[in-house]
Amino acid sequence: MSSKNKKIALNNNQRQQIVAYKNHNPSISNVDLVKWVKETFNIDIHPSTICRLMKQKENIVGNPSAKRQRTVQ
Repeated sequence: MSSKNKKIALNNNQRQQIVAYKNHNPSISNVDLVKWVKETFNIDIHPSTICRLMKQKENIVGNPSAKRQRTVQ
Protein backbone atom coordinates (compact mmCIF):
# COMPACT_ATOMS: atom_id res chain seq x y z
CA MET A 1 0.00 0.00 0.00
CA SER A 2 1.12 3.51 -0.70
CA SER A 3 1.56 6.00 2.13
CA LYS A 4 0.69 9.17 0.25
CA ASN A 5 -0.55 12.15 2.18
CA LYS A 6 -4.01 13.42 1.39
CA LYS A 7 -3.97 17.00 0.11
CA ILE A 8 -5.83 19.49 2.26
CA ALA A 9 -6.66 22.96 0.96
CA LEU A 10 -6.62 25.80 3.44
CA ASN A 11 -9.43 28.28 2.99
CA ASN A 12 -8.77 32.01 3.09
CA ASN A 13 -10.07 32.36 6.65
CA GLN A 14 -7.52 29.80 7.86
CA ARG A 15 -4.77 31.49 5.85
CA GLN A 16 -5.66 34.87 7.34
CA GLN A 17 -5.57 33.43 10.87
CA ILE A 18 -2.16 31.82 10.25
CA VAL A 19 -0.72 35.09 8.91
CA ALA A 20 -2.23 37.07 11.81
CA TYR A 21 -0.83 34.60 14.38
CA LYS A 22 2.63 34.82 12.79
CA ASN A 23 2.44 38.64 12.80
CA HIS A 24 1.51 38.66 16.52
CA ASN A 25 4.29 36.15 17.29
CA PRO A 26 7.17 37.09 14.95
CA SER A 27 9.73 35.00 16.82
CA ILE A 28 7.77 31.74 16.40
CA SER A 29 9.38 29.20 14.09
CA ASN A 30 7.56 27.63 11.15
CA VAL A 31 7.72 24.23 12.86
CA ASP A 32 6.01 25.64 15.96
CA LEU A 33 3.45 27.34 13.73
CA VAL A 34 2.73 23.97 12.08
CA LYS A 35 2.02 22.56 15.54
CA TRP A 36 -0.33 25.49 16.25
CA VAL A 37 -2.19 24.84 12.97
CA LYS A 38 -2.53 21.16 13.91
CA GLU A 39 -3.96 22.07 17.33
CA THR A 40 -6.23 24.83 16.02
CA PHE A 41 -7.53 23.47 12.71
CA ASN A 42 -6.66 19.75 13.05
CA ILE A 43 -4.80 19.96 9.72
CA ASP A 44 -1.32 18.62 8.95
CA ILE A 45 0.68 21.02 6.80
CA HIS A 46 4.34 21.26 5.90
CA PRO A 47 6.58 24.09 7.16
CA SER A 48 7.20 25.11 3.54
CA THR A 49 3.48 25.91 3.32
CA ILE A 50 3.94 28.46 6.12
CA CYS A 51 6.89 29.96 4.27
CA ARG A 52 4.83 30.24 1.07
CA LEU A 53 1.92 31.86 2.97
CA MET A 54 4.24 34.45 4.48
CA LYS A 55 5.61 35.34 1.04
CA GLN A 56 2.05 35.78 -0.29
CA LYS A 57 0.49 37.43 2.76
CA GLU A 58 -0.38 40.63 0.84
CA ASN A 59 -2.56 38.57 -1.53
CA ILE A 60 -4.53 36.78 1.20
CA VAL A 61 -7.67 38.90 1.31
CA GLY A 62 -11.24 38.72 0.13
CA ASN A 63 -13.90 36.10 0.67
CA PRO A 64 -12.93 34.04 3.76
CA SER A 65 -15.04 31.05 2.66
CA ALA A 66 -13.19 30.73 -0.68
CA LYS A 67 -10.46 28.14 -0.84
CA ARG A 68 -8.29 30.35 -3.02
CA GLN A 69 -8.35 33.72 -4.71
CA ARG A 70 -8.62 33.77 -8.48
CA THR A 71 -7.92 36.82 -10.54
CA VAL A 72 -10.41 37.75 -13.22
CA GLN A 73 -8.99 38.05 -16.71
